[in-house]
This record gives sequence, structure tokens and C-alpha cells, in this order.
Amino acid sequence: MRMTPIHLALVLLVNPLTSADASPTRRDDGRPGPGEPTAVVCSVTGDAWLLEAGREEARGLRLLDILTPEATVRTGPDSEVRVTFWDGQRFLFGHETEVQIVPTTVDTHVGTVRALPPVGVRVPLEPIADAAAGPGRETGRRLCAECASRSEGLSLDPPTGSVVTANQLTLSFSALGGDQVYRVSVERPWGAPVLEALTRATSLSIPDGTVEAGQVYHWHVRTTSRDHPVVCASGVFTTLGEVESAAREAVEELLVSTGDPSLAVLLAGLDHGLGLAGDGCRHLDSEVAATLAPRVREELRGLLGCDSGTRED
Repeated sequence: MRMTPIHLALVLLVNPLTSADASPTRRDDGRPGPGEPTAVVCSVTGDAWLLEAGREEARGLRLLDILTPEATVRTGPDSEVRVTFWDGQRFLFGHETEVQIVPTTVDTHVGTVRALPPVGVRVPLEPIADAAAGPGRETGRRLCAECASRSEGLSLDPPTGSVVTANQLTLSFSALGGDQVYRVSVERPWGAPVLEALTRATSLSIPDGTVEAGQVYHWHVRTTSRDHPVVCASGVFTTLGEVESAAREAVEELLVSTGDPSLAVLLAGLDHGLGLAGDGCRHLDSEVAATLAPRVREELRGLLGCDSGTRED
């Protein structure tokens, strides 16, 4: 299907443009530059097509497609699309609608566009775009020399390379036989101690404020019994940054208040892109996501790797 982009006067809803900017990088005011992630597709019902900037042929629009400036979206009869912009704005494109994407809004050429309740904070789209572009990020693995040879039977959760939230964090590990007392420690990569505790339980809730957002931490579990050989294991995790954490919380709150399944899709895609793959899969098992068509849920589960052994329960 061949489509021609329609260039129209743009009605800006927020932060009017003051000048053209050909820079390939994000502007100082946060608005995306040419080719940068601007919005993400969170719901597609019926038929819809995407004509990307600089291309002559349109293709079918898919869930979690990233939209960039000057892209054109068109919907068919009895179809609709929901998108979320980088600044938290959300829109519904009605049936037989054609719109063009710009850094701060959309302009309706044909049909109907309706504003939806906004997320309220900036939504980081880059992780979703990066995850869609190829395999997940490479993660480092740095274990202490002693624990690398004495970790048999002791596994950690979150495993090395995980991305976690800084608040409501729980560190868990497998149980060993006997009446064991475990020493759990968390430290920065250069060895600065953050937390140390003794426990007979196999999980430890980390008080909020102990670890900071957007940081890398090493953690270790070691048995302390004098009657048995020492068993220990080490892992590395990264906490989400403040912007990413705020976006997740805002999307979750809006999902709870509206019950809009497209927000479950957004949250699943965001968590997958940020490295929280297990959380992304769990969102697809929620009551709200259950209202999605079975074909759509299966497509998302495949896209996020929920049925390929990458899911973390």
C-alpha cells in the first residue's frame, strides 16, 4: 500500500515549537529530534498502517511500534489505535483516521483523534526501542573469587544482571540443609558497604532508601556455621533510574484508575525494555490484560519472550 505524507499546519497542545532543529540528538527541552522515539503504539484494533519518515511504502502497524517525527499513521474501517507519547500524553486514533506524528502531539488529517488520560510524567521510550531492535542488553557478571568456587546449591534472586526497583526490594536465595545462619551483604562495586545482616530466613527485605536509583550493586550471601564448609554466592544488580521509576509508577497508577488494557501493554513493553522482563510478563497475566484478545496476548508474550524460558516468576 502506497501512501504520501501530508504536511499540515500543526496545532501544538503543549510547549509550542519555537524553531526548527535538525540535530539528530534529543533537544535540551527534552523534545525528540528527527528519527528519535516519540511515541509508542499500545493498542491496535482492526487494520492500521505506518508510513515511516523517508519511506515510500507503508507497512502494518504493530503493538509496541516506536513512532518518530513525521511518521504517518492510518487506520481502516472499524479500527482504532492508542499511542503514548514521550511526555506522557495519550491519544486514541479512531476508524478511518490519518495523522502525522510530531515531537509534541499529532495532527489529524482525516478522521478523529481523542485525548486519553495522560500518564503525567515523561515516559522513557528509548529502552522499548532498544529492546525491539534486537536481543536484550549484555549484562556483566562479576563474582568474588571465593564464592565462584563455593556456590554449589546456593542460587540468588535477583540473579546477576537483573534490573530492579530501588524501593520494595527483596533479596532471596535458595535454602541449604540444616540450621543455617546466612550473612547477607550489599556493597557498591568498589567495595563500599551498604548493608549487612544475619538471618535464618532465605529472603531479606531491603528498607526503602538503602539503595539508590540508577546504581549498580554487588550482593553476597554466605553461610556462617562453623560445623560445615562455607557456602557463598555473589551477584550484581542494577536499580532503575529516577526517571524510569517515576514513569513506571505513573503508568501503574493510571492503569489501576482507568482499567485501560493498552496501559498494561505499555507497562509490559517498558519493563521489558528496562530489563524487568519478568515483571513485563506478569503484567500480561493481570486481570486488565485478560480483556485483550487472545491473539494479541499471544503476540505480546512472544514479543517479550514470556514463553521462551526468559520469564522470571
